[in-house]
Amino acid sequence: FLDAKLKKPDADVPPVDDLLRMIVEPDPEIVSENELAINRFCSQFQLKLNPKKDKASRSFWRDKPSLPEEVGKDVGDDFADLQSDISFDSLAARKVEQVGGLTPVQDFEAMLARRDSDEWVPKAIREMKKLITDLLDNSYNRNTYNKSLDCLIALRSGCVQQEEPMEFNNFMCDLAIKCKGKRLNDFWELIVSKNLTLINKGEAAD
Repeated sequence: FLDAKLKKPDADVPPVDDLLRMIVEPDPEIVSENELAINRFCSQFQLKLNPKKDKASRSFWRDKPSLPEEVGKDVGDDFADLQSDISFDSLAARKVEQVGGLTPVQDFEAMLARRDSDEWVPKAIREMKKLITDLLDNSYNRNTYNKSLDCLIALRSGCVQQEEPMEFNNFMCDLAIKCKGKRLNDFWELIVSKNLTLINKGEAAD
C-alpha cells in the first residue's frame, strides 16, 4: 500500500487480508456473547464536540506590544542579580519544615540551616531520631539499615555542628538498649563496624 500510495497519492486503501483480519478484529462469537456488557460500557462515555478556540485568543501574546529593549535588559539584569543571591540551600532552608522519609538527610540539614526561628534545630533533631526509630521498627531483612545508618551519621554531624552532643549520645544509648542482643543486633554491629561513636568533649561542648 505504501508503494502504491507513493506512486499514486489518491490510491484507495486495499482490503484487509483475511489472515490479518483474524488478528486485528475481535472474534465475532465473543463479541456476540458479551454484547450486553460492551453496550453498557460504551454507554458510560459521552462524546462531546470540542469547540474551536477563537482565533483572537490564540494570538493573544502576539497581539501584545513588545516591551522596549531597555526594559527587557533591566529586568534580565535584575533577575541575574537575584539568582546570584539565591542558592539551593537557602531556598530549601526556608521551605523545609519536617524530616520526610524520601530525602531525610537533606531535609534534616535544611532545617538545621534555617535561621528564622530557634525551633528548627530541636525539631529537626527530634524528627530525625523518630525517623531512625521508625525505620528500624519497620525493618525487614535489613532493608532499612542503610538509610537508618545514613540518618544516624547525619544526626551525629548535625549535633556536633549545633553543639548538642547529649542529644546524640543519649539517643545512641537508647539504640544500644534497643538493638544489642535483640532482633536488631546486626544493626548495632553495623554501627560498630563503621566506628560510629559517641560525641566527645573535643568535638562539641556539653
